[in-house]
Amino acid sequence: MRDSSVAGQRLAAYLAVRDDADAECELGDLLEHHAAPLLRRIVSHRLSGMASDLDDVCSQVMLQLMVRLRRMRTEADAGAIEVFASYVAVAAHHGCDHHIRARYPLRWRLRNRLRHVLEHNPRFAVWKANDAWTCGLAAWRGRAADLDTQPAVQLSDVPVDDADQLLRRLFPTTGTPLELTRVVELAAVAWGIPLIHRDEGAQLGSVADREPRMDQRLDQRSRLGAVWDPFNSGKTAVRGGYGIYVDQGLLNTPLVVQRGIIWKNVTITNPGYPDPYSRPGAVVAPARTVVDEEGNR
Repeated sequence: MRDSSVAGQRLAAYLAVRDDADAECELGDLLEHHAAPLLRRIVSHRLSGMASDLDDVCSQVMLQLMVRLRRMRTEADAGAIEVFASYVAVAAHHGCDHHIRARYPLRWRLRNRLRHVLEHNPRFAVWKANDAWTCGLAAWRGRAADLDTQPAVQLSDVPVDDADQLLRRLFPTTGTPLELTRVVELAAVAWGIPLIHRDEGAQLGSVADREPRMDQRLDQRSRLGAVWDPFNSGKTAVRGGYGIYVDQGLLNTPLVVQRGIIWKNVTITNPGYPDPYSRPGAVVAPARTVVDEEGNR
């Protein structure tokens, strides 16, 4: 599909330029006049209430676009961009998702939990409209969100994490689909979920995440084990295994301090190594010299 828009024409002109200096001028014009306004409009809408992050996300996405467009011009296998505006919009949404997931994990977990209910409850639906995730009643699927709608509904008395009840109260009042980002904001205000992830007082309870947390994924890792009988005799077995485990070493330290356990370091300068397969007393271990941290032997 050929992009006949003005931005598509500027992209084609950029790719057709042979001189590197002229190409950089075309690239600058394409990014400044066709990518940057759309990018900033989407990011400012997605990050409403996070104004301090706006420039950071825009800069990161703009850098990715610049690298991608340069590769398109110099590498034959870089792939084509069919509709430039759609590509910029998708890149903007991905940049916002990555930023929120990294800096505001509580808000990201809340988004996943609401989406979990929207996808699994037949009463609701979630879909893409105008390159943005939109949600509402199942009968509204495919409709674009009304960005001017200001829901006048009381949600603060909805029990925390009862996403089903929150959505059942919200959508009949609005009468129109909402962007998923807007629903997340309304739920966060109703349930007191802050942006900052260091607030340990915020609780997200029983609704399952679409993806488990990192600590849960580590704890649920599958273990791999193998047993080999090299002589096929049933008498000899070679065993091996592999696994990723969650260590609680950092937890042990405060527990040890609390219980008043005293550590003492010792050094063994010439440890003995008796034959582990010998009969008791057959091999005498050499003398050992033990030196503690105070220099006593």
